[in-house]
Amino acid sequence: MPGVERIAIMPDAHVGNGACVGSAILTRDIVIPAAVGVDIGCGMIAAPLALRRSDLSNLPKVRAQIERRIPVGRTNNGQRGDRGAWDAPPADVEHVWRVSLARDYGAMVKKYPDLAHQFGSHHLGTLGTGNHFLEVCVELTGELDDPPLWLMLHSGSRGIGNKIGSWFTRKARSETIRAGITLPDPELGFLSRGTELFADYLRYAQWPRTMPGRAACSCFERARAGLALRWAVRRSGTTSAALCIAITTTWPARSTSARSDC
Repeated sequence: MPGVERIAIMPDAHVGNGACVGSAILTRDIVIPAAVGVDIGCGMIAAPLALRRSDLSNLPKVRAQIERRIPVGRTNNGQRGDRGAWDAPPADVEHVWRVSLARDYGAMVKKYPDLAHQFGSHHLGTLGTGNHFLEVCVELTGELDDPPLWLMLHSGSRGIGNKIGSWFTRKARSETIRAGITLPDPELGFLSRGTELFADYLRYAQWPRTMPGRAACSCFERARAGLALRWAVRRSGTTSAALCIAITTTWPARSTSARSDC
């Protein structure tokens, strides 16, 4: 395939649309939106808590408290009333959307109206579906009697990332067909350097990469509120501990109210 130089397959590789899930593709002068995928910016993050295993004696209650504060799942075909989105985003979520995300989002949909998502801010700070999760983890250290706890999150750019990835995948497929190039799978359509679509895809794919970071801050803050804890700044020298500090300084310091409709 033109422009593809190297392909790496991960241990969890499985069939996807065009490119397999669990692969990394090195390209030169082209970008393949389907290989990037539709959950742009999907990833994992972890942070230590000021908690020990003995502090959480009622795990079902802990889960219920977290689920009250973080929308999870998907109902109503993702339309109004979807349990996985905010009915009305809380004030702190709206603040982050307005300050950090709304301007670039507005510029993007002004140029390409098809990228607009009617529930954009309603997905910020929500968990999503599929293999996304928020987990309270036990740290495996020498302190086996009462080990410390962590929060671990896996989420992504939700509906907006899907909208952007799907739209540019269709455009790439059309552009590849128009150029008369035959591929083993039409989903592997690509955009070429020097074209407007190539530049716009790289630009607009950065936006949903920002959203998961903001969403992670929201999810972590709400989970922390559900556990009724304060953050532990444990200077253990690990990457995750440093990441915890970044989360707490990035997210605006404001109170978080519980929700009962999730």
